[in-house]
Amino acid sequence: MTTITQTISSLSTPPSKSDPTNFDDRADAFLAELPDLADEINAWATEANTVAGEVSDGASTATTQAAAAVAAVGISAWVDSTTYAAGDTVYGTDGHSYRAVQANTDVDPVSDSGAYWTCLTKPYSGGFKNKLINGNFDIWQRGTEQTASGYGSADRWINHHEGTATKTVSRQEFTVGQTEVPNNPKYFLRTVVSNGGDTDSEVVCAQRIEDVRTCAGKTVTCSFYARTDSAKDIAVDFGQRFSMDSEDDRVTAIGTQAVSLTTEWQKFTITADIPSISGKTIGTDGYNYLVLNFRFSVGATISTTLGSYALGNQTGTFDIAQVQLEEGSVATNFEQRHIGQELALCQRYFEIIRYVTGNTVSSVVCLYYKVIKRDKPSVTLACDLEGTADTIIQEAGNALSICYTI
Repeated sequence: MTTITQTISSLSTPPSKSDPTNFDDRADAFLAELPDLADEINAWATEANTVAGEVSDGASTATTQAAAAVAAVGISAWVDSTTYAAGDTVYGTDGHSYRAVQANTDVDPVSDSGAYWTCLTKPYSGGFKNKLINGNFDIWQRGTEQTASGYGSADRWINHHEGTATKTVSRQEFTVGQTEVPNNPKYFLRTVVSNGGDTDSEVVCAQRIEDVRTCAGKTVTCSFYARTDSAKDIAVDFGQRFSMDSEDDRVTAIGTQAVSLTTEWQKFTITADIPSISGKTIGTDGYNYLVLNFRFSVGATISTTLGSYALGNQTGTFDIAQVQLEEGSVATNFEQRHIGQELALCQRYFEIIRYVTGNTVSSVVCLYYKVIKRDKPSVTLACDLEGTADTIIQEAGNALSICYTI
């Protein structure tokens, strides 16, 4: 490629009225240099135009070579009105390659939400885009079914009911090879509301995202798949909590939207503006978060108190799969993290430690957490020992000790 060699000479000191003695001499010298300066500038411009032309030619050649390389590996440009089978690969108008996850016609891969196409070449930088943990419902350390309110089944998902409402939450398995929900997920979460309760009742599946600073002042998009046993609505909303003791300071019913479910799996997208936390006080107790709520049954009093959608008391079976929350106003393809990464993220909040000891009379056992916890955790014996647990001591850092006598 041509290199610009033309230089631009410096001009002499220009004349100044503050120096009348030298004004005439400097003016003559300055003006005499201007024609040469014009020649130098014109010569530089000619060389610059030559370089610009070579850059343009090089870009065109690179584009042609890239297209040839793509064609050489059997990838062609996406064409409107063409029917593609699952597994077909194309490159889109954005230059990225896409693979069809199911047969489709007239679905542009660049604008597709992920239902028909998955991008093969577009990287994501800046950490995990999905702010939720276990959005694919792969991890169930606590159990595969619960009727109690709180945590008890799918990791990171809190299944709450209030008042006289009752529900059962359980892990359900997809049929192998199904195509209604893409990416071949293994499990989905099912909530069976057997009693919608009274006006003071509600049934909610939620995830609290650590740190209320998350997405504050930004637009977010939640995408998920859902279905129900018969056509009915659910409500989806967000909330912000700043500390354990600041009930009055929390923000509820952010971006509340009703979603109409049917008996078929469908993908839904919810976009909301999360409020800024400017002027708020975040407590020091670590109890602050952004929360995503799926509301299945909401009594009138709860709706009024929270300012949420007037869903009403209802019963039924509600299934949810592949939930993603990301910054921005567009739902992108579901982020599939390695199962080991997902488990480690869950274990920041909960894990089960298993230990077997020999037939000693007494023992002091020091066990180490696999992942350092968000806060100093509570410790519970999950199964009976053949003896009496005398002491459970939470050590500083990443360990605990169990002292027991057989």
